[in-house]
Amino acid sequence: MNKDIRQIQKNNQLKRNWPRSIWDNLLFPFDEETWEINHFRSEFQEDQSSYYVKAELPGVPKDKVDIELVNNQLRIHAEKEEEKETIDKKYHFSEISYGSFTRTYNLPKAVNSQDIKADYQEGVLKVTIPKSEESKGKKIKIN
Repeated sequence: MNKDIRQIQKNNQLKRNWPRSIWDNLLFPFDEETWEINHFRSEFQEDQSSYYVKAELPGVPKDKVDIELVNNQLRIHAEKEEEKETIDKKYHFSEISYGSFTRTYNLPKAVNSQDIKADYQEGVLKVTIPKSEESKGKKIKIN
């Protein structure tokens, strides 16, 4: 990536207006600029039967997205290549991130890895991870 673009991206990142306390540093040990550049936005939800991950990956081609499940962790890796331009342009600012992006989600309970489904449309990845039968719990009838 062009060094100037990277610097401009860092300079244009939105900063949160919250005071950093010792708890913030323990819970969020990364600086916000690094987080914004190297991660993508996502949601992680669950219901009784499944976990759901929805990730925004605008501009990332489907063949540049990898998903794997290892030791009850779902890992999503994506790569967005910088567009090569032949015209020499001076950037005033750039808010578009390029490079490798990885997120890992710790799944709280055992899952049924054989039935995981993923769908990718218009830059949005949706992953459905069914819970294993033993992790769903079971009602016990009282005699």
